[in-house]
Amino acid sequence: MRVRHLAGAVAAATLVAIAGPAATAQAETGIFRYSLPGGNEGSIEDPMTYQCYELESPDKPVSLGFNNTVFVAELYADGGCQHPVGTEVRPNSGFRSDPSLGVQFRPAGTAAEPAATPQASTTTLL
Repeated sequence: MRVRHLAGAVAAATLVAIAGPAATAQAETGIFRYSLPGGNEGSIEDPMTYQCYELESPDKPVSLGFNNTVFVAELYADGGCQHPVGTEVRPNSGFRSDPSLGVQFRPAGTAAEPAATPQASTTTLL
């Protein structure tokens, strides 16, 4: 009985040692890379959905890059993601756009802004 308990504890510890860090870390979603004026580059690693990321400072707008994430990236003219530039970058695609200071990610296949769905009304006649 004691041997089975010890073997179970060793197996559980091994599983935690192997899977523990991976299970608690944020899922890998990819890297969004962009070019800055002057030839420098920037990147956002493993972005989260619906969070606004400021790309750089207002004097260094971004207009070229590559979206190597699992998400659609929408570019914004401001760092607060309030004014869309009109450029959406599909996963694993490059882009050239108007100068952008912010980016926000959303799952592929979802609308930029969820449209309001009118509720159907049903009337039951007795």
